Amino acid sequence: MLKLHLDYKPQTIQPQINQKSKIILAGSCFSTHIGDRLLNSGIDVLQNPYGILFNPLSIIESIENCADEKIFTEEDLIKHNDLYLSIKHHSSYSNTSKSQCLENINNSISKTRKFLEEAQYLILTLGSAFGYYTDKTLAGNCHKLPAENFTKRIQEEGEIEWLFYRMRAKLLLINPDIKIILTVSPVKHLRDGIIENSLSKARLISLVNKLCPEYAAYFPAYELVTDDLRDYRFYEEDMAHPNNAAINYVWEKFCATSMSQETLQLSKEINTIKSAVNHKIFFPESATTKKFIENMIDKIQTLKYQHPHINLNPEELHFKTLQKR
Repeated sequence: MLKLHLDYKPQTIQPQINQKSKIILAGSCFSTHIGDRLLNSGIDVLQNPYGILFNPLSIIESIENCADEKIFTEEDLIKHNDLYLSIKHHSSYSNTSKSQCLENINNSISKTRKFLEEAQYLILTLGSAFGYYTDKTLAGNCHKLPAENFTKRIQEEGEIEWLFYRMRAKLLLINPDIKIILTVSPVKHLRDGIIENSLSKARLISLVNKLCPEYAAYFPAYELVTDDLRDYRFYEEDMAHPNNAAINYVWEKFCATSMSQETLQLSKEINTIKSAVNHKIFFPESATTKKFIENMIDKIQTLKYQHPHINLNPEELHFKTLQKR
C-alpha cells in the first residue's frame, strides 16, 4: 500500500489523563480545538484565562499572574473606540463598561487560581515568538490599535526560559503535583512573513528542546501537521490554519499518547451524549423521539451513577426539559 504520511508516534505522556483530571490550557487558537475536545470527553477543563494569546512571554505571564492572584485596576485599562480594554488580554474581555471589564478580568484570574491549586496538567500552546511592545509593555493583543503604537521584535530564548522557570516555581508552591505540557502550534503566522514564520517556529522548538523533558513534557502538534501529514490538503483555504481533518489527526495522536483504552471508551460514550444535545428534533410528539429522549436520560443517569465525578447535569436537564414538552 502506498504510504502517504509518516504516521509518527509521539512519546507517551505520564501520568495518563482521564475523566478525573483537571486541565488548564493557555495559548494560541489551536489550544482551543484540543480544549473543546477534552471538554466533550467529560474532562474538567479551564481554557485561556486571558483569552487567546500567541507569544510565549504573554502566555507564561498570564498563568503567573493567575498564580499571584494579580488584581487589575483602572490604570491597567485603556479606552479605544468606546471600549475599555486590556492590552494583556484578548478582545473577548473588552467592554463598554469599565467596571464590567475589570470584573470579568479579575473574576477569571480568581477562578484560574483556584483551578491551578487542583489541576493535574497545564498545557501551553506557543504560537509565535514575535511580540508587540508599546514602550516597555508587552501586548498580548494589539486590539487593532494604530500600528505606530507598537514595536515588533522576536523574543529571546533566554528571557522566555527565565520567565518559564519563575512561573513553574510559583505553580509548584501552590500545587506540587502539577505537570506542564508544552506544544508548538501548527498554525502558520504568514502575516509575519514566510521566512519570519519559520524563524519564529524554530525559536519556539529550540526553546522547548531546552525545557523538555526535565521541566515539562512535549507534545509535537507542530511536527504532526508539518512533518507527518505534510500536505496542504490538511489546511484551510488561507493556507495557514490546519483544517478539521488535521485537528482530528492531532487529537487522535494526543489521545493515544495520554489516555488509556478505558478512558477513550468512556470519552466516546460522553461524546455521544453531548452530540445528541445538538441533535435537532423535528417531531417531538413522535414515539421515536420520545424513545430517543428516554434512552438518552437512561444513558446519562447510568454514567452519572458509575462515574459521579463527571458533570452531566446540563445534558440531563436538556433532555428532561424536552421530555416535559
